[in-house]
Amino acid sequence: MNVIFNHNNMETKNFEHLLCIGKSVLNNTSIHIQKFFFGREMCIYEYICDDKTDRGLEITIDDIVLVCIFDDENCKKSILYFSKPDDLIDYIRYCDENYDHDKKERTWELPNSYLTLYFPDDNTGKFGFVQTLI
Repeated sequence: MNVIFNHNNMETKNFEHLLCIGKSVLNNTSIHIQKFFFGREMCIYEYICDDKTDRGLEITIDDIVLVCIFDDENCKKSILYFSKPDDLIDYIRYCDENYDHDKKERTWELPNSYLTLYFPDDNTGKFGFVQTLI
């Protein structure tokens, strides 16, 4: 059975809301983000390899994970990780219909941010949408 893309679809509205959440953490400090998501399950991490250190914050929101990646003290990249690949086509179609797509850069341009689709190398079927400020 084919699913017809519908802007009133609850999953699509939820996706739009999640994109707003992903954008809202950009340029904010870890402390500010932790206060905003107080009461939610979260993990603060620091990954050190050679001379490079990556800092991040993972927050569980329903069945997705929001990852905030910090450069200095501010979040410079947010990633929304989804574990249900069934909705991927609808999410891509939503982005194509609502945002300009740069095929060369493989990004959609949202107001004040870029959005990129990301597939981790862990073969779990998960995927993510990465947002960075323009």
